[in-house]
Amino acid sequence: MYGIREILAIVLSVGLGGFLIAFPGAFIRIQLVGRGPHDRGQYGEDWDPPRKYTLPVRLLGLAAVGVGLYLVAQPL
Repeated sequence: MYGIREILAIVLSVGLGGFLIAFPGAFIRIQLVGRGPHDRGQYGEDWDPPRKYTLPVRLLGLAAVGVGLYLVAQPL
């Protein structure tokens, strides 16, 4: 049976992993607050992070989901 710590670890791992897979650009923007490129162009234009940044973030999210699923499968 799962304890509260295991349940919280599973929820956090799968939730964070899902966020990283679905919104890698948002995670990168959060990490780069105040340090982003200053040559953004016109006011209101949004900066899209390059694929070389989003791909590792998605892989990290996939690993986090994998850890959560591993934790679910442990008692079985």
